[in-house]
Amino acid sequence: MNNTLINPSIPELMQLHFDPKWGAPFWLDRRGSLGFDPRREVMSEGDLFRFGPFPEEEIRHGPSLRFVPRRFHEEVCNLVLSETGGATGHPKRVYFSQDEFRAGFIDPFVLVAKQLGWPTGARWLFVGPTGPHIIGQVLDPICRELGSPPPFRVDFDPRWARKLVEGSVARERYLEHIVAQAMDILEREEVGVLFATPPTLKRLAERMTDEARAQVRGVHYGGTAVSPEERRAFEEEAFPKAVHLSGYGNSLVGVAFEADPRREGPLRYYPSAPRHRLRVVALEGGSREERLRAAVPPGESGQVVVSRLDRTCFIPNLFERDRAEPVAPSEAAKALGWDFPGIHNPHPLSLGDSAPSGLY
Repeated sequence: MNNTLINPSIPELMQLHFDPKWGAPFWLDRRGSLGFDPRREVMSEGDLFRFGPFPEEEIRHGPSLRFVPRRFHEEVCNLVLSETGGATGHPKRVYFSQDEFRAGFIDPFVLVAKQLGWPTGARWLFVGPTGPHIIGQVLDPICRELGSPPPFRVDFDPRWARKLVEGSVARERYLEHIVAQAMDILEREEVGVLFATPPTLKRLAERMTDEARAQVRGVHYGGTAVSPEERRAFEEEAFPKAVHLSGYGNSLVGVAFEADPRREGPLRYYPSAPRHRLRVVALEGGSREERLRAAVPPGESGQVVVSRLDRTCFIPNLFERDRAEPVAPSEAAKALGWDFPGIHNPHPLSLGDSAPSGLY
């Protein structure tokens, strides 16, 4: 595979994934039930609604290579395998080319981090999942790009953490197990960057000395959403000397990051390339098929829908379990080349069994 071919046009994507001989087995199997010919009738992003909501459950079942066009199957050794944390059932697995992997997870972080004055050369402490999750493959390249040595790591198993009942002794013991390992590093090493979930960061901040917190010059949030209120407390009280950066994304598509260099105001996230699209559609008013046509205007809240438009994997119209408001690209985002619609203050639709919450 020529890994430099990212951000294909919509017609190129249709020709690739629906090629009768070399296309993606998943899409070739569904071609007859679509009711239209994607190679002839899907010419722009505005046509993607015709695919309807993406059947997320399909990713949990069968071999992962179903979503990769057959023309790339002999080069699978060069691909990156990504797994989700299994928040709502069995994990989902997809592939990225090396360049898609960089475009989805590494390059946008490095670009905006440098723009915001992220510390270079600092030692990182990462408290989160290593394998088999994609984030475990992202850290080393990012640290290299920013002149930092390999990070310290405390492995966090989100699949186990989600089985632990909120407020239970088991949940508290697991969090304490994680925090104790992190504190062992913080008490022995000079750590300049922390990367962890907001609940873990909160517990660490309570244990760290004033001197250790003052040494932290970069904080990156991951795993669970950070609210504006939590963010403000971290910025003003726990780690006031740090650059703070969060993102919104998933293991199937990539991450949209902040671009606006300010401490106050709403949290806004922007895709960094055409391969990653975010839309906000109506929360109510019909079926998901009907709601796909009903994008909400700025200032109103709706459900987040994400699309991945890659050569190795085509995922249109994936309904996320979050609500948000749509926002136009800010001047700071445009300056980074991120001239794509974003979202404002995403948060879970509910706190029921289907929504991720808690430690990770």
